[in-house]
Amino acid sequence: MTDTKKPNAHRRGRVYLRGATWWLDFSRNGRRYRQPIESAKNEGEAWDALDKIRAEVREGRRPDMERTRFEHLAERLLHHYEAQGARARSLARFKQAMAHLAFFNGTLARDIADNLDAYVVHRRKLEAKPATIKLELGVLGRMFRVAKLPRPELPRLEVRNVRQGFFEPAELQAVLSHLPPELAAVTRFGALTGWRKSEVLGLQWKDVDLTRGLVTLPPGTTKNGQGRTYPVNARPELARLLQEQRELTAALERAEGRIVPWVFHRAGKPIHDMGDAWKGAVRAAGVPGRLFHDLRRTAVRDLERARVPRSVAMRLTGHLTESVFRRYAIVDEADLAEGVAKLAASSIGTTSAQTRARGASGATE
Repeated sequence: MTDTKKPNAHRRGRVYLRGATWWLDFSRNGRRYRQPIESAKNEGEAWDALDKIRAEVREGRRPDMERTRFEHLAERLLHHYEAQGARARSLARFKQAMAHLAFFNGTLARDIADNLDAYVVHRRKLEAKPATIKLELGVLGRMFRVAKLPRPELPRLEVRNVRQGFFEPAELQAVLSHLPPELAAVTRFGALTGWRKSEVLGLQWKDVDLTRGLVTLPPGTTKNGQGRTYPVNARPELARLLQEQRELTAALERAEGRIVPWVFHRAGKPIHDMGDAWKGAVRAAGVPGRLFHDLRRTAVRDLERARVPRSVAMRLTGHLTESVFRRYAIVDEADLAEGVAKLAASSIGTTSAQTRARGASGATE
C-alpha cells in the first residue's frame, strides 16, 4: 500500500493506493471518511476527488454513513431514477426489489454490510431464486453508488437457472390452436423474429413500412436501448402476417372511425400481457410451463441451424453479446444425431472405416 501526503495533510487528509485502486481518508467534525475512488487513474485525480468530496461533506451535500438510514438511500435512488427518466420496466424492478429490501428499514448505512448475509438467508427461507436475490442486492448496491457512499462488499451468489426450453414446430402449432386469434398473431410474430414479448406487443404501425418490407424498433424501445430492423419481405410468412394485421386494423378503423396505432391489439386496444390465456394454451398443448421467451430461444436455434452468420443473427434478434447469444443456441438430441450422421458420412468417418477394413484384411492374410 502506497501512502501519499500533501502540504497541510493533517487538515486535508490523505490518499493511498491499495492494489490498483486509490483510496481517500479524511476527517470532518469528528467523523472519519474512508472510501475507494474507482474513477481515479493517478495520484493527482485522487487528490482532486478528495477535495471534491471534502467540499460536499462541508456543504452537507454528501450523506453521512453514521446518520443515513436505509430509507434515505432508497428515496435517493428513486429520485435518481425519476430524474434520469428511467423506463417503466426499471422502475417496476426497483419497486419489486424494494418490497423485500424493506428488511433493512431502520438500519444505518454503516450497519447494512453486517446484515447482508442475514438478508440472503431470509430470502432463501422464502424460496427466492438466486438470480432474484442477486438482482435485489444489485439495487442495494446502486443505492450506495448514487448516494456517493462506500458500497459494502455484496455476497456472491452462484446463479444456475438458465432455461433450456424451446418449441418444435408441432408443439408451436398446438399452442397456436389454443390461443385467441389476436394472441396467436403475437405468438407467430415472436416465433418468426425471435423478438421479446414486450417488443412485439409495443410495436406500432409507424414502425412498419410494408412497401419497403421493413419493421424497425427505434432506439430506446428495446431492452438494450439500441434500435433494430427486420427485413420482413425476405420471409414471406412474416410479410403475410403483417399484411393480415394491416387489413384487420384498417377494417376496424373504418368501422369505428378512429386510428389504431398498435400492430397487435385486442379490438383496437393495446395488449399489455398474455396472462392466463398463454398458460392455458401451453397446458392444453401438452407443454405446460413453456414461456413466450422460449420462442426467442427457438428462433436463435433455427438461425444457427440455417447457418446464418452469427453477426447477422445477433442483429436480427437484438443480442448485444455473443456469449448470451450462444447461451440461447440450444443443441437438442436431433442436432446431436445430425452431427454424428454428418461425421459418419464425412471423409474422417470414411477414412476410419477404410482403415479398419484394411486392418481386418491384413489380419486374414
